[in-house]
Amino acid sequence: MWWLDTCDAEQVDPFVAVKLQEATGAWLDELAVGQRQRLVEVLGKLAASEEHNGRRYEIRLFGFALGLIDEEIEEEAPVVREWIDPVNRIR
Repeated sequence: MWWLDTCDAEQVDPFVAVKLQEATGAWLDELAVGQRQRLVEVLGKLAASEEHNGRRYEIRLFGFALGLIDEEIEEEAPVVREWIDPVNRIR
C-alpha cells in the first residue's frame, strides 16, 4: 500500500505490511473490470476536490500504486508533508 512508504520501519511490522499488501491485491483481483474503472474514477474525483497538496498527490498516486492504472503520475511529490489535525480537515 502506498502509505506504507510514509511510515518508518519501526512503525509497521514487516509481516503486517506484507499481509496487508497481499490482502489488498487479492481483493483487487476479484473486482470486475467495471468496478476497477469506477474505483479509478472515484479516486480521480477525490483527488480533484482535495485542497491539501500532500493528500491530493497521494490520492492521485493510489491507483498506480495498487496497479489499477499503468502510468505513474507526472507531478513530483510535495516537498513538505505537514500533519493536519483531523478537526481541521473537515470543512
